[in-house]
Amino acid sequence: MPLPSIDRNGPQIVRRSDDVSDMNELQFEEARLDLLKYVNILIRNRWLIIVGTFACALLAIVYTLRLTSVYKGTASFLPSRAQNVTSRMDAQFGVRSVYSDSYLQESRLVEYFSQILSSSFFLEEVARKPVPHPKTGKPTTLVEFYQQKGRTEEERLIKTADIIRENLRVITPRAAAGRSASVIFVSYSASHPVLAAITANAVVDELIAYNKSAQSSTTTQNRIFIENQLKDAEELLKKAETDLAQFEMENKLLVTPEPQTVLSRLKRDVRLREDVFFTLTKQLELAKIEEQENKAVIEVIQRAVPPRSRTSPSFRRNAILAFLLGFVLFCGLALGRERLKKMDPNDKSTREFLESLQEVKGDFVKAGRILGVVKRRPGRPKAKA
Repeated sequence: MPLPSIDRNGPQIVRRSDDVSDMNELQFEEARLDLLKYVNILIRNRWLIIVGTFACALLAIVYTLRLTSVYKGTASFLPSRAQNVTSRMDAQFGVRSVYSDSYLQESRLVEYFSQILSSSFFLEEVARKPVPHPKTGKPTTLVEFYQQKGRTEEERLIKTADIIRENLRVITPRAAAGRSASVIFVSYSASHPVLAAITANAVVDELIAYNKSAQSSTTTQNRIFIENQLKDAEELLKKAETDLAQFEMENKLLVTPEPQTVLSRLKRDVRLREDVFFTLTKQLELAKIEEQENKAVIEVIQRAVPPRSRTSPSFRRNAILAFLLGFVLFCGLALGRERLKKMDPNDKSTREFLESLQEVKGDFVKAGRILGVVKRRPGRPKAKA
């Protein structure tokens, strides 16, 4: 007869579902009582929380008033995709441009202008540019307005350019396929609203002048190069025509194959020189037209105007943040005060906690004395090391 198996872990107690539900209800009731207890604590200390929270918000507003106001002036322009005369003529003759994709053209154009706006030589030119004074309206420069210290004029110019770079923001949204050219925004932050608008407009104006100067330089160089080539081609054409006329005069009565071969070669040389001469003449006319109608490929959408309100610091944002932080801080302070009141001074853990607080207080006092913030009380001997 087999022996009954014995459970080595001892008898197991099986809980009924009714007991489990009773325990869950008991835990829920205890949690609700704890929550009500904390709420009652906050209600009893409501004036501490209210006054402290509004005091934090008021301090934040006063602190914000003491900060330097920052205004932002914003101008916007559109890099034009208009082609120059040569490109239009190439299109008419069926010559495809290397950058025929409009998306690629816009991306390269936006990248080109953004790199120029952030370059040092460009910002130095902006610093030298005469602008009206924000307060008096008299002509001045940003170097004279910011009055940066430096041993040389070049050093002051570099420091002023660094200030412009720090306060200048260029927003260049990417051009999307099937969308028109992207608008570039240029914003400048300054302590005066008129200065912010003047500097933003000065940056755009200098960019237009720089782009026009660079474009004019390119077209002028092209025209000069074509003119020189045309002079050489004209001289070679005259020489070929002279050689042909002289040969025909000297060999009028000869009909042998050798003179005929030389005559054909001379006529072919004249035709070749004529084609080169006519092509360069057309190119010279196109270069002159392009030089005359040379315009900046920048279309100003909106010029900067002095902002009516400052951009930063924000009263509303700082006040709301201080209000929320003050509310949390003083709620915690109220709960901490209530906890300290209920602590038993005869309890060992409570005594250790109070002693630790006294040590922390003593550390702060020592640090204040070392830093010279807290003065030593007269008549008290110095602590021995």
